[in-house]
Amino acid sequence: MDIKVRGKYEDKPLKVKDIRPMLKNIRIRSKSKQKDAEDENRQNPQNYAEYKTSTASKKVAEKSILAVTFSVKRLEIKEKQHTAPTSEESGSAAAAGPQVMQFSAKNQKEKKAAQTVAATRQHAVQQTIIRTRRQQRRRKRNYQIKRIKNQIRNQTIASSSIVLLAMVLFVFTLSMFFFLADDGEGNLEAGQPALMVSIAKSQIGTKGGEKYWRWYGFTEPVDWCACFVSWCASEAGLIEEGMVPKFAEVNEGIRWFQEHGRWIDASELKYKPSPGTLIFFDWEQDGVADHVGIVEGCRSGIVYTIEGNSGNLVANRYYLHNSSKIRGYTLSAINKDVRREEDKNTKS
Repeated sequence: MDIKVRGKYEDKPLKVKDIRPMLKNIRIRSKSKQKDAEDENRQNPQNYAEYKTSTASKKVAEKSILAVTFSVKRLEIKEKQHTAPTSEESGSAAAAGPQVMQFSAKNQKEKKAAQTVAATRQHAVQQTIIRTRRQQRRRKRNYQIKRIKNQIRNQTIASSSIVLLAMVLFVFTLSMFFFLADDGEGNLEAGQPALMVSIAKSQIGTKGGEKYWRWYGFTEPVDWCACFVSWCASEAGLIEEGMVPKFAEVNEGIRWFQEHGRWIDASELKYKPSPGTLIFFDWEQDGVADHVGIVEGCRSGIVYTIEGNSGNLVANRYYLHNSSKIRGYTLSAINKDVRREEDKNTKS
């Protein structure tokens, strides 16, 4: 906005920022002149009325100057804010001419354009935020689904492993039960020999053997494997029936069975010992027996035994049927009768 004044700056256009210091100087000079005039006129009462009239006219002029100053300040503020003047400033805007109106219209267009750009940018930012949050939710959901699938798969694998292990243990236990209880022909022989096996099983884990060698009549510890076999045979009633002798020395027992025709040498590999059969061992393979036990069962070429004085306790052991450490077996009364019938059939 350009303003023209008379005097020194008559031919030069002035802007609003150049008018402010001029107005300030005018106010200062007018106030100092007014004060001097009041002092002079008070001394001359005849001219005081004329002074009052001139003072009133000067105040009206000062008010007009203040109005112009106020309008200039408002215009400066509007120029800085790039906004059009309000309806309250319509009078001052009309006095400024058509340039102010053009400036206001241009500012309104720029303002609308700026608002449109700002709204577009804000919309783009909001859409970006929405897409980012949507992607984060999708990733989180996929991660949770993947974790649940992994948990289900691990649980399934663990459950399958437990079930498989249980089945293996069940089959193994069942097979061992039949494996140990079978006499080689598939049936556990009934009668007193089987009772002797049950009695021997109940003694597994007994340590020291004092119970057996004292029963035999010894007063101090001895090799008690034969004492254990004799004790089991006595508990089963086999000694009273004359089927097993009471012996404390291994080779004495072998001689008794040989004399009674109830001895089977280990060289006869076709023979399968039944539960309750006595088994004799020759550890050094010098023809002299060193140990004796009770056959618990025979299956798949393996002989399972219950032995006393095996590591100084009653324990389960097993051997190959054709082991060179086995000296021979004994026959029970039932097996002896079967053996005789087989010999007759062979001779005929």
